[in-house]
Amino acid sequence: MTNLVSVEDNNASWPYEHIYLAYNDEGLTSFRWTDPYTVTDMSDEYVFLMPFEEIQKIFKEMILKKNSDFAQAGLDFKFHIEEIRLGYMRIMEKGNPTEGTMIPVWDFLGTKVIHYNNTEEPFTDSFGGPFESCLTINAMDGTVIDRDLGY
Repeated sequence: MTNLVSVEDNNASWPYEHIYLAYNDEGLTSFRWTDPYTVTDMSDEYVFLMPFEEIQKIFKEMILKKNSDFAQAGLDFKFHIEEIRLGYMRIMEKGNPTEGTMIPVWDFLGTKVIHYNNTEEPFTDSFGGPFESCLTINAMDGTVIDRDLGY
């Protein structure tokens, strides 16, 4: 599958595929499909997903490790996971930034809330939202995926 925008220093940027539909009382008013993926090869390999209980254990361990810099700074932080979604993600192939593979992933979507109690005037800040992944886990092998890096 390819749909590459640019390659610089072995980093590729792919736009995500989106389908936009708009309806009113009379029905469908507009349809837009941007950046459709081009599938160049299909695998006939069977995909086996890890049991979800294992995925939950990985999440509980890795969400803290991924955000350990907040704990080391003495900040109080919490996650409000609003949805856990099984879907597909495009993973960049190592050593070849122009190719990618779609794999099944679990996304833990929600908000990170940080309480800055160690400042002169304590305050609270939040990041994310109902559509932002706090952690993405490969559903086949349990590895954590960095969505910003693409693998």
